[in-house]
Amino acid sequence: MIPKLKYIENDRYSLVNITVPSIPGLECEIWCYEDQLGKAVSHQEEGNALVLIHCLETATVTSRFEPVRDGVEVQVEVTGPDRQCVQEVKSLNPCWQLRRSEAFGNRGDYVQDFVARCFVMLDGGLTLLKDTRRIPGTRNRPDDKANLSEPWIQEYFPIWRPHPGQVSGQRGYSPDRPVYPLIGCVSRDGKYLAAFAWTETRSLGQVWHDCLHPRPAIGESYDPKANRTVSKGRLYFLPNDEKLLLDAFRRDFSGWKRPDLAE
Repeated sequence: MIPKLKYIENDRYSLVNITVPSIPGLECEIWCYEDQLGKAVSHQEEGNALVLIHCLETATVTSRFEPVRDGVEVQVEVTGPDRQCVQEVKSLNPCWQLRRSEAFGNRGDYVQDFVARCFVMLDGGLTLLKDTRRIPGTRNRPDDKANLSEPWIQEYFPIWRPHPGQVSGQRGYSPDRPVYPLIGCVSRDGKYLAAFAWTETRSLGQVWHDCLHPRPAIGESYDPKANRTVSKGRLYFLPNDEKLLLDAFRRDFSGWKRPDLAE
């Protein structure tokens, strides 16, 4: 069975709610978007798909979420009257939240439960975040849990992106470098995984609200001839099998090759 989508909004933001009938207890949401675009100005249903429209000055950002057998395809198109306004939309910050999910969301100590089941793909393969090097943050608020010796949040920079080092006033930036633009979580019973891929990933974030962020720099896909940007993301809901996940990623992003290593 394919996932089911529902649009939810309040005064602050727009959410795409996803339920996955084939995986018990899997419900999640994508906040579209936690960045300069904010709340959608309109939305519509197209069959099983949801289409959200955002605006940034004279640019129009159209996000199409379409359920498929093993996940949800996301396609984003940025259009506008001139090059400057289209290129103003440089990045997106979809906040993918698992807290509603009985199977995947945190139900205990946040670090020992949720964080310990999240993963990125390192040279050695699928690696749970508990097995990565997690650096305490330097945030300015007293008693900030980002600054603990076992920090609650962390950012991971793919090996082809420059690593900024540790920046004052920020969360910790792990020195471990993902080799795929993928971040995900394993269900509490270990039977399933959920993952989010976006090939223009700038960094991969695991943050507060049982949430994960692929942070795509979509402006890198700007086409000057057409004066538009088209970018693609993909959610996966699968049995907990690393090979299945990578095979699905290579199927959906067959033209992707790891970019040159950052200096």
